[in-house]
Amino acid sequence: MHDSQTNQIEACESLIREHRRMEKLLAQLEQGLNDLVHHTPEGMAVICAVMAEIEPEMNAHFACEEHILFPAVSPYHPMVLMEAEHEELMALRRDLMSVMGQVTLTDGDISRLQAIGARFINDMLDHIGREDAGIFPTCERALSNDEKRDVIEGMAKLRNKLKP
Repeated sequence: MHDSQTNQIEACESLIREHRRMEKLLAQLEQGLNDLVHHTPEGMAVICAVMAEIEPEMNAHFACEEHILFPAVSPYHPMVLMEAEHEELMALRRDLMSVMGQVTLTDGDISRLQAIGARFINDMLDHIGREDAGIFPTCERALSNDEKRDVIEGMAKLRNKLKP
């Protein structure tokens, strides 16, 4: 291939697409959390449905980053902080889902759910912003085209393996 064509390879393209999808899901989650103020069963149903989509998306996305992208980039740039953020976000998600799992939600539970949900949404959006603005461009600059191809191929295999 000609050099100008090989420079077009972007290892993080699929991850960026997943970020846009996650932003839409987070907006739906925020709407569902806001709807809980009215104590409508629909609000909780929306939250449960959105979290059912967020959980596998997060799991696959973080797995692709932690098992494929970060190891490829770590010889050039350490990724320890991003992995720590992943752990914090997963813990927040577990907390959110734990409160959601309560059979009856009192006003206090709803307030707690909304607070944890708001923190989860804000932290996820901050994380996405850091990756989009810093980590992914750094990866694109650091990796050779062969390394990018390996990352793209590795992430595709991992996603297929993780499909239900």
